[in-house]
Amino acid sequence: MKPETESGNTVTLATNMASNPDIAPDAPHEIPVELLERLHDWTQNVLALITARLPPESETLEPARHTLASGGKHIRVRLTLLSAMAAGLDQNTASSLAAAAEMVHTATLIHDDVIDGGDERRGQIAAHVVHGNKHAILGGDLLLIQALRLVHTDTSSAVATELMDIISDMVEAEYLQMKTQYTLPFQAETAQTINQGKTARLFGWCMSAPWMMAGESPEFVPAARAFGEQMGAVFQQMDDLLDLVGTSQEIGKPGLQDLREGKITSALGALLDKDPSGLARIEHIWKLGESGASQERELEAFRAWVAELDLIGELREHLQTDTLASLALLDTLPASDARNAIGSITRELVERSR
Repeated sequence: MKPETESGNTVTLATNMASNPDIAPDAPHEIPVELLERLHDWTQNVLALITARLPPESETLEPARHTLASGGKHIRVRLTLLSAMAAGLDQNTASSLAAAAEMVHTATLIHDDVIDGGDERRGQIAAHVVHGNKHAILGGDLLLIQALRLVHTDTSSAVATELMDIISDMVEAEYLQMKTQYTLPFQAETAQTINQGKTARLFGWCMSAPWMMAGESPEFVPAARAFGEQMGAVFQQMDDLLDLVGTSQEIGKPGLQDLREGKITSALGALLDKDPSGLARIEHIWKLGESGASQERELEAFRAWVAELDLIGELREHLQTDTLASLALLDTLPASDARNAIGSITRELVERSR
């Protein structure tokens, strides 16, 4: 289904998300319907390309098919395609880049759920619960290989090499997160390093790879990469924040999942900075989990403590400030409807409730 027109020739990129004029009053949320239709068509092409890379006869890839079937926002796909449009890249090359980004992202989700023991993903049963840990790991591995093969075949060696470096950084960041689980006191630098490796670097590639492939304006590659990485950092911090306040129905997984898994995120760190008494609460919840006892009562008390601190609004405002900084980088790229659409996505990410 293609996007519906709201005003005749323009439409919001995600009409179910409320706009916030205080974020960037001079940058409208509305973009031409023609561009949205083009984005829709290109996105469908990307999803078809991914499907073609997951042949049904391959049982090894079943965990990948399972995870991809659960849907998702396709933020990395949309970002890559819009960046490609802004750079004047052809659809086929743009689709290969976007498909590779989504496949890498999906592989990391499969692996993360195995490592963390997460039973839900996007409101559905996680792949490792259905297929077992070993099958899920192998399926994620093969999906990564498929992504790299696609980039190696359809793009440049520089683009492929950078993606391999990013995958390496993602693995290192995941290991750092695993190594620091259930560890206090909280180190803000550690959370930033993890977010940069696990999320921001791939966002930077989604923005910069199309400009690298276009080749005609290499001076825009660093700005595109820097914007993407800042956008990715905001995206991850917003995820961390929603984990504190969102319900399972809203965020597609149990609330306070990071806390249950022993992860001290930037959002949790901000709470502890405001009220260090939260350290004792966290340690108690972890001890209950280690002993096998129910954590639900204490988790509800923790949620109430978060609400009492009344810090969520402040954290959102901080993320809005970071968003303005990233949009300043975006504005250094050539003006186009596609660039404006990227700005709209960026604002949506910091305004969202899921």
